[in-house]
Amino acid sequence: MPYSSWLQTLKASLQGEVAQIICIAIIVGSVGGWIASNQMEGLLQTLVRIGVGMGIILGTTALITSLSTSGALV
Repeated sequence: MPYSSWLQTLKASLQGEVAQIICIAIIVGSVGGWIASNQMEGLLQTLVRIGVGMGIILGTTALITSLSTSGALV
Protein backbone atom coordinates (compact mmCIF):
# COMPACT_ATOMS: atom_id res chain seq x y z
CA MET A 1 0.00 0.00 0.00
CA PRO A 2 1.22 3.53 -0.63
CA TYR A 3 1.01 4.47 3.05
CA SER A 4 2.93 1.44 4.41
CA SER A 5 6.26 3.27 4.69
CA TRP A 6 4.63 6.08 6.66
CA LEU A 7 3.06 3.58 9.06
CA GLN A 8 6.39 1.80 9.55
CA THR A 9 8.05 5.12 10.37
CA LEU A 10 5.29 5.93 12.86
CA LYS A 11 5.63 2.49 14.47
CA ALA A 12 9.39 2.92 14.85
CA SER A 13 8.89 6.36 16.37
CA LEU A 14 6.38 5.07 18.92
CA GLN A 15 8.74 2.33 20.06
CA GLY A 16 12.00 4.28 20.42
CA GLU A 17 13.85 5.75 23.38
CA VAL A 18 12.42 9.22 22.81
CA ALA A 19 8.92 7.72 23.02
CA GLN A 20 9.77 6.23 26.42
CA ILE A 21 10.88 9.61 27.77
CA ILE A 22 7.79 11.34 26.38
CA CYS A 23 5.52 8.64 27.87
CA ILE A 24 7.08 9.04 31.30
CA ALA A 25 6.60 12.81 31.08
CA ILE A 26 2.97 12.36 29.99
CA ILE A 27 2.26 9.92 32.82
CA VAL A 28 3.88 12.12 35.48
CA GLY A 29 2.11 15.25 34.24
CA SER A 30 -1.25 13.55 33.85
CA VAL A 31 -1.12 11.86 37.25
CA GLY A 32 -0.26 15.22 38.78
CA GLY A 33 -3.25 16.69 36.97
CA TRP A 34 -5.43 13.81 38.08
CA ILE A 35 -4.47 14.44 41.71
CA ALA A 36 -5.54 18.06 41.31
CA SER A 37 -8.62 17.11 39.26
CA ASN A 38 -10.99 17.95 42.11
CA GLN A 39 -10.44 21.56 41.14
CA MET A 40 -10.88 20.94 37.40
CA GLU A 41 -14.07 20.80 35.45
CA GLY A 42 -15.44 18.59 32.65
CA LEU A 43 -13.28 18.86 29.55
CA LEU A 44 -9.98 19.44 31.35
CA GLN A 45 -10.62 16.44 33.59
CA THR A 46 -11.35 14.30 30.52
CA LEU A 47 -8.15 15.46 28.79
CA VAL A 48 -6.11 14.49 31.86
CA ARG A 49 -7.66 11.02 31.85
CA ILE A 50 -6.95 10.62 28.13
CA GLY A 51 -3.34 11.66 28.78
CA VAL A 52 -2.95 8.99 31.45
CA GLY A 53 -4.39 6.34 29.15
CA MET A 54 -2.20 7.35 26.20
CA GLY A 55 0.90 7.45 28.36
CA ILE A 56 0.25 3.98 29.73
CA ILE A 57 -0.50 2.47 26.32
CA LEU A 58 2.51 4.01 24.57
CA GLY A 59 4.75 3.35 27.56
CA THR A 60 3.78 -0.31 27.61
CA THR A 61 4.57 -0.63 23.90
CA ALA A 62 7.97 0.99 24.40
CA LEU A 63 8.69 -1.17 27.47
CA ILE A 64 7.88 -4.43 25.68
CA THR A 65 10.08 -3.41 22.78
CA SER A 66 12.99 -2.49 25.04
CA LEU A 67 12.76 -5.82 26.87
CA SER A 68 13.04 -7.57 23.50
CA THR A 69 10.23 -9.94 24.21
CA SER A 70 7.68 -10.89 21.67
CA GLY A 71 3.99 -10.71 22.29
CA ALA A 72 0.84 -10.92 20.31
CA LEU A 73 0.89 -9.43 16.83
CA VAL A 74 -1.85 -6.95 16.17
